[in-house]
Amino acid sequence: MVETEKMLMVELNVPRYVWKHISNLTKKIYRDVVIELTKARTTSICRVFIKDCPRGWWVALKILREGSGKLYILREVKYLDIPSKVMELSVEQEWKPEYEKIIEEELRKWGLKNE
Repeated sequence: MVETEKMLMVELNVPRYVWKHISNLTKKIYRDVVIELTKARTTSICRVFIKDCPRGWWVALKILREGSGKLYILREVKYLDIPSKVMELSVEQEWKPEYEKIIEEELRKWGLKNE
């Protein structure tokens, strides 16, 4: 099984003043667990990436209460953790239906796909 770093992502739809409040909190108080904070220019959606630890969960739920949003659990997969067979297939110009079975099998073998 491949060891990957887990993180949490909070996606919020908030007005500008709430975004400023969250931004200030992450810079001052929560900087030890917040990995990154992004905001879309055209929409009011902000995404906060947080370390997966007990304090991270606490911060994620605290931020989630600031507006309407969703909480996701993410797994980072590094480039060298991807199976070579899957990398070979990604070089092909066009998708073929038989690739689906091969890729699923390889990812399951490497522990990158649950099922």
